Amino acid sequence: MKKNDFATVIAYVAMFAVAILMGLLAIKPVIDEFGQTINGQINTIMLVILSLVAGILFNALLLEYGHRLGARMGKMTVIAFAVFGFGWKRVDGKKKIGFHSYNGLTGETKVIPQDPKTSTFSGMIFLPILGFIVEVIVMMVLKTVAQRGGATMAWLQVFSLTFLAVGIMIFVYDIFPVRIDSVTDGFLLTLTSKPANRYAYNNMLLEEYAKENGLEVPAPVIYDEISDFTAFLNLVQAAKMQVEGKSKEAEAILNKTLDPETKVTSTTYGEAMAYKLALLLERKDKKAGKEYYEGLDDDERRYIANLSSPAALRCYVLISAFIENSENECNYALDKTERVLRGCASELLEYEKALIDAEVKEIRSEHISWDVYPLPWEEQPKLPEEEEEETEETEDEEEK
Repeated sequence: MKKNDFATVIAYVAMFAVAILMGLLAIKPVIDEFGQTINGQINTIMLVILSLVAGILFNALLLEYGHRLGARMGKMTVIAFAVFGFGWKRVDGKKKIGFHSYNGLTGETKVIPQDPKTSTFSGMIFLPILGFIVEVIVMMVLKTVAQRGGATMAWLQVFSLTFLAVGIMIFVYDIFPVRIDSVTDGFLLTLTSKPANRYAYNNMLLEEYAKENGLEVPAPVIYDEISDFTAFLNLVQAAKMQVEGKSKEAEAILNKTLDPETKVTSTTYGEAMAYKLALLLERKDKKAGKEYYEGLDDDERRYIANLSSPAALRCYVLISAFIENSENECNYALDKTERVLRGCASELLEYEKALIDAEVKEIRSEHISWDVYPLPWEEQPKLPEEEEEETEETEDEEEK
């Protein structure tokens, strides 16, 4: 699964906006009015720093312990728990306590389902939300008490408002409904609200856990109920089968997404279409591929022409080589390979590289006279100037 870089920027902008608004509209007026009194009790800057540290630590613990308790409610097994890197993870059935890498803003709670069909994320999502609501209530009560205490209690106003600002910032990040730096509760809520997606996500967690721990990987599941997420998981299996030479099985999987009755986004549809077209054009008999290409509408052709994905790039290369017979257009696309592959989902990258590698070899064998551009991982031919420089460097080293 790819993260959304634009959404990541929006999430951090939203957090920054919360910090600015809370600082200017809530905290600053209190400091402006009671700053002298507060400084007589504790340095104002030190008060804000301590409030920030306390807010960050408390909200990180609140979030991750909410996840941990919620996992039990949803019949999940916790396999790793960390707050700012410190915690434990299960290795060979035993808990290993210490500092561990984590994928999250303030920590991470990793789980696997006890049963892919019945285990849910609802507790992991809603317990932290409930904890945040309680936090808001408590901080607002403290602020009200502090206001009634006048100048002598102004420090408590600053503390509660700063503490609350941190909580809101972390909550904004955690509830963001799109995949950003890490898998957030908002993303999980959006994704697993459909039973088919929840089942598929649970299967994906079990597969990842098996690979990470050297266990037997569960048999792949091909999903008949198609959503954008299940279509992506099906696509990974189709890519794997295509690499293994099982083109008919791969085509059958792709057709589930391409079925006119299936409702997916244009991007998901376009990716399945590009995979199928490339698959057909890879075959020795290119007739079916040419017919499929001729039947594409303008939007589908535009998806390929824009090199919207590695699969679209492969289509462009194959169309240029075997339909339009254009060496320049073929090389135009190949020149963009490295850039396009940067946006490839990690689950597909290995397969995409294998597929385009095989396709380029086929093009070179069919068009012997063409000067087909090398792929990024192929050895680049050295220019005469580079060879001379290497020779001179070698001679200098030998003299020394």
